[in-house]
Amino acid sequence: MNIRIVDENNFVLFIIDKKVIPSLEESILSDVLRKIFLKIKEKYNIEIYGNYNVTIYSDNYYGVIIKLEKEELEYLSYYEKQVEMKIIISENQVFYKLDDIFEIDKRILEKSNVYLYNNELYLELNEEINFILLGNLIENSEITYENTNEIKIEGELIDLR
Repeated sequence: MNIRIVDENNFVLFIIDKKVIPSLEESILSDVLRKIFLKIKEKYNIEIYGNYNVTIYSDNYYGVIIKLEKEELEYLSYYEKQVEMKIIISENQVFYKLDDIFEIDKRILEKSNVYLYNNELYLELNEEINFILLGNLIENSEITYENTNEIKIEGELIDLR
């Protein structure tokens, strides 16, 4: 698990291990998220409490990305250390904005679609790749998880074969 701190109230979690979140069923998700929050507190000394909008981006080939956005609502002090979550499951896939397509292993390109969108190249995985290839892809790209449906619909599919 990797965490990107956007600011003191907003975080993005990147979880490659698909076993961490075994189901997107809300009752299971709620319990799993609370356990993840405890791990964040232990590992990063960050306490997550209050009201959060939690957006889940699940991808068959990457894993799960969790976006936490704290709502600035007044709540009573006896709820001070509790977490209330509004969970949203996103339909967006994970794409990879490519820095340099020539740095991407050809075995990854063979299992992908590449789109040209707003003068940028975006890769969409179509098949499972091993962790070494996934590491190569992550190292040479920027993970994109919001508005990726626009890339697929409005972008131009590039034939690399």
